[in-house]
Amino acid sequence: MNKFLTFQGKQPLYLGDIDFASDAVRTAFAQLLAGLTGSSTPNAILLGVTPASRSSTVVFSEGIVCIDGEILPVELSSIGGATMSDTFYFRIKSTYSGGRTFEGGSQHDCWETRSVEVTTDETDYPLSDFMRIQGGFGSRIWRYSQGSVDFRLVKTGLVWLVTLKRGPMTQMDEHLFSLTIPTIPSDDLVKFPTSEEMVPTTAYIDGSESLTSEPMTVKYYRDSGGLNIEMDLASGTGAGNIYMQVVLPVF
Repeated sequence: MNKFLTFQGKQPLYLGDIDFASDAVRTAFAQLLAGLTGSSTPNAILLGVTPASRSSTVVFSEGIVCIDGEILPVELSSIGGATMSDTFYFRIKSTYSGGRTFEGGSQHDCWETRSVEVTTDETDYPLSDFMRIQGGFGSRIWRYSQGSVDFRLVKTGLVWLVTLKRGPMTQMDEHLFSLTIPTIPSDDLVKFPTSEEMVPTTAYIDGSESLTSEPMTVKYYRDSGGLNIEMDLASGTGAGNIYMQVVLPVF
């Protein structure tokens, strides 16, 4: 990376020297992320930013992102009135501090602290455009949690695993579970089929007297809205707490 060189003696120091040192660090990180993402203006999620649905609110966990080569922290973001099918964006925020009084009496804040929040307000950075660097080296999780329902889609290495826990079904439930996940990066989403695929699996139902098992199907496909997943019991209904997991064939 570029360096600001110092020498013994009364070396002059100018404002441009500080800018040069700052740009050297920023450029080095941008080049590193460009190599990892294959883009000259890398946009990527490095850590966290995991969505969870809670009633009429979607919450994104804290995390770290790279936006146009700049590494920034992501705040815990709670978006009221949102659903998992909405389109989300990253928005860069700046706060200023470190006030100084300059010659002539003018005052300026010299510290800019930058962070990112997730929002449904449109910006230049839709979340769906951001790949997850973490996914190539570890696990990543998409989670939907509401009431008695807890759904997780986990990618670990090359394996996609779905788990579901939910309470007894009611007459109002058309399916055991149905969800569209819009936040999967396009590089991963393209690996899913465009026409409906079906995986047979087994659901375990914890009833009032005993634990039973029942055949179940998991259907999945991608479209412009994201990844669609739909689950149904062979009997159509489940009278107890239901647990299942299945590996999705994704290549």
